[in-house]
Amino acid sequence: MTITRLIFTVYILLLFSACQASGIDKSEMVDFVKSDLVTYLYSKYNDFQVTEIYSKNDNKKSFLKSSLSEGFIANVTHIASKELYFKDLAKQTASHIGIACVIYIDEASAKRASKKLDRTGYFSNTKILTKYITVNLGKENLVVYSESSADKVVSSFFNRLKTMKQGK
Repeated sequence: MTITRLIFTVYILLLFSACQASGIDKSEMVDFVKSDLVTYLYSKYNDFQVTEIYSKNDNKKSFLKSSLSEGFIANVTHIASKELYFKDLAKQTASHIGIACVIYIDEASAKRASKKLDRTGYFSNTKILTKYITVNLGKENLVVYSESSADKVVSSFFNRLKTMKQGK
């Protein structure tokens, strides 16, 4: 394990622990993951752009129900999410990352929901092959997904999340 990977893994673990201990607003958890992505992109690119997509029609609960399973969204009280695109300014192609923090009525519901899914997999019922990874955080399940999973930077970011998750 490289020192950069170790530092990133420890940082993520501390971040999640701090959020759980402080009772941080879960929409802030999504912002923290976005911030971590930006920090990670700094290590990969000299100049890059991150764009956040806003949509009035974004129904994340319905999307996750059809893409993952109805059981995954049972007993959900709130979902905070962001849709992001990033690109290396030396290139013109953009890559996608979605982040959803799914909050349940209790920890048992969140753990039951996370056990219904593989650690990583692909959404069903989507037009574009969309890879996801889930991380259970007590009463919350963090779902990070991408329509650009073949992108080397996205793949590497997912691998870091998997390493972090396995360290729990």
